[in-house]
Amino acid sequence: MDRPDFTDLVSKFMDRTLDNSTLQEIVASASEAKAAVDAEIRDRQSNIRLVEMVGMVVDAHRDSLLKKIQEHGVPTGLPEVM
Repeated sequence: MDRPDFTDLVSKFMDRTLDNSTLQEIVASASEAKAAVDAEIRDRQSNIRLVEMVGMVVDAHRDSLLKKIQEHGVPTGLPEVM
């Protein structure tokens, strides 16, 4: 399920504070905007963790390949590692 863009919800909240909305409408809009911002933060933190994990896997694979090259030399057909 797609959720509304958090920037749209924050804008809606800001608009409500500037027009003649009731306090109840402003509070409801603020709650909706905060929930959307919190969800966006969780998504971005999740994406950062995923990128960090992929980076660790790539680093480990690179280190493993470099160790094999140091132990056994460069396989035929591959360029020398500087």
